[in-house]
Amino acid sequence: MRFEIVQEDEQLSSHSGLALVGAILARTNIRARLDAVEKLL
Repeated sequence: MRFEIVQEDEQLSSHSGLALVGAILARTNIRARLDAVEKLL
């Protein structure tokens, strides 16, 4: 899944922006990646 961010006249409200960020973070499996980095330190 890829997201293309382009400049337009529309504005995201705070809750829709947070939902987008949450969906992106869930797809990237960031928690597991950060845990792996923490183990290396």
